[in-house]
Amino acid sequence: MTTIFLLLPAVTALSPFATPKAWDAVSLGGPVVIKTGDTHTLFYHYRSVDDKDNKELPPLSTGRVGRAVSADGGLTFERQFDGLGAGGAVLSANVDDWYWFDSGHVGLGDVLYGGDATFLYTFGGSNSPMALRDLGIDKDGECYGMDLKMGVSVSQDGVKFGRIEGDEADGSILSPDPNSWERPGAPVGWPCVTRSPTNAETGELYLYYGATADSDGKSAVGVAKSKNGVLWTRCATAAPCLAPGAPGAWDAGAILRRSVIEAAGGYVMFYEARDEKNAHRVGRATRTAASGCTTPRTRAARRP
Repeated sequence: MTTIFLLLPAVTALSPFATPKAWDAVSLGGPVVIKTGDTHTLFYHYRSVDDKDNKELPPLSTGRVGRAVSADGGLTFERQFDGLGAGGAVLSANVDDWYWFDSGHVGLGDVLYGGDATFLYTFGGSNSPMALRDLGIDKDGECYGMDLKMGVSVSQDGVKFGRIEGDEADGSILSPDPNSWERPGAPVGWPCVTRSPTNAETGELYLYYGATADSDGKSAVGVAKSKNGVLWTRCATAAPCLAPGAPGAWDAGAILRRSVIEAAGGYVMFYEARDEKNAHRVGRATRTAASGCTTPRTRAARRP
């Protein structure tokens, strides 16, 4: 995999089209937009005002998954309240099944639209505490709700979604693998799903996810494959698909959220990373189709 340093923080920020207060939320995040006909549908996660003071939730914008629609090409969106979750959300914490992985909060990772069905790939956690050191943070203390795992929900109308029970005992589709490079018990989340370039022939899907490396406590990217979008098999267990760069590199601190698209018979990953001083930037990595499910080749990074 070849990596290229892509984007520095801009001086001017984008103006938000939706603010938490207007959407009955404390915070908003994780936007994914799909287009069906002339309509743009925005899926996102948010922290409800009902959970504003809930100290058993992590310092993230997760909590529930919402939906909004736009009829003007994505310039303005109107929030919808017709989901099956609390407050009309698409999904909310699975409090009915307390043993499920997302019994405390849920966040959105990606959306896969197939014409006759829409799949939401989510991540979530419970209300249990976790030691900060297990999260790769070198200090004493605890954080709630960071026992993240991933799940999937499906809808035939793009409005009413139901959870699909994964292969794990807690209903998740992927949790930390103690026999891999991933740290046992640490978060596994922020899923990104893409079709194989040969999907028409093989039906394969690739899932790129974030996990904590057991060797150094840094966040890296793993990859798994599936033919049905529910049961996933890791492509490699010895090393991550994309690991932080060498000491001093702009992405030496951690590899964070990412988006993967098909390009020229292979893949391009746009990803957020941070250096060892916690400065966040955006980069690009490429992979050929032949190595779509293997560990990375020699990396190269440069400033534009």
